[in-house]
Amino acid sequence: MSNTNRFLHFKFRPQQLNKVREIIESDFKNYEDEILNLRKKYKLPRLLETIRNIKLEKISELMESLSKMDVLLLIYEYPFHKENKETKKKINIILGELYISIVGRTAWNLFQHDTEDFFLQELLYLSYEKDKTNFIGIESEFQKPMDNAFQSKKGIIKGLVPYLKKTKVSTKIIFKKWKVKDKSKLETRLLLELLGSSLGEDHIIRKDGIEFVANFFEQIPSNQYKNLLKVYLEARKYKQYHFRIMEQAILRLMDPREKEAEWNFLNQDALGQVEKWLYVNELKKFFDSDINSERFEYWKRYIDYMDNVIPMNNPLVAFIYFADFVVVEFGEMGAAYFYKREGFEKIILPRINSYKFKNTRSKSTKESMLKDQSPILKEIPLFLIKLDHRGNWQRRFSEHMSSYNRLK
Repeated sequence: MSNTNRFLHFKFRPQQLNKVREIIESDFKNYEDEILNLRKKYKLPRLLETIRNIKLEKISELMESLSKMDVLLLIYEYPFHKENKETKKKINIILGELYISIVGRTAWNLFQHDTEDFFLQELLYLSYEKDKTNFIGIESEFQKPMDNAFQSKKGIIKGLVPYLKKTKVSTKIIFKKWKVKDKSKLETRLLLELLGSSLGEDHIIRKDGIEFVANFFEQIPSNQYKNLLKVYLEARKYKQYHFRIMEQAILRLMDPREKEAEWNFLNQDALGQVEKWLYVNELKKFFDSDINSERFEYWKRYIDYMDNVIPMNNPLVAFIYFADFVVVEFGEMGAAYFYKREGFEKIILPRINSYKFKNTRSKSTKESMLKDQSPILKEIPLFLIKLDHRGNWQRRFSEHMSSYNRLK
């Protein structure tokens, strides 16, 4: 028989004890809250009266007699809007000196929805000073920006923005780490400050995505929206505009050529860039049915010289305005008609509102009314040339474009 000692392994699971613990926890789950509610009803009014009556220099004597329950009563009912400034000051001193972690957490939660209250901010500063290494459970990686914000002379919100601007971590993740609640006033103010100071560049757009910016734009009122859109538009040329932002702007503010008053927040150069963006997109849609993009690519070269682009659906035609002349392109690739601008505006353009044009169902009749080869009509210079899109048509077009308006 072997003399080897054998050890039997076992695990002790106090199942009955765990069941009893769960029953007790269930029975007393809301016990503290119930006690607090009872004390709030009877003790809080007396506590507040004591705080009101005691002199500021005697507040330390009062604090010696206060318990954790008194601190809980004060922070659960915070802020005390009906109290005067001196009483609010004394309450903050008590909460700061007798600090427990729930004071900081509650102050931060209240700050989410009221970013202006002076005494709430004062309590936040007191809380952070007492508990900066564990303030609201922020991970150490995201603690340093919070340190900087609480030391900033510009305030907590503006103090957080520099980190948001320079970090590669997405804004959504940072907000989660800082326990910033979705759609809270704090989140809104942080994003207004962030985008207002950074939309002149593409860093935030690259980091958070264009949908992040567009979704926030949809949530804010018109005046704030226009302020941010101004930063975005005035820092760029039309070729740098993001389609999502521009599509949203046109839907919200309408076409600036029709609703100019909605766009008067922009300087003239930026307004011109918005119009050029519209020209590009209108031409792109108009030539979308072509078997290739040659016509679109050609006219895109002249966007900077255009004064307007007006497409029509019936018939499919586009009027492309330049300083001294207008080009009429038709949807089905045929010839383009060049007119002197004065003649076009006085003779050709009014035809689209005529009885004949509006009441005929014939597409060819409507198109023929826009094809007039009279050099002069009613003593007004009109027709310049008709050019088709066959062969090396781009070279022929460019020769006439240059001669008509000194374009290069």
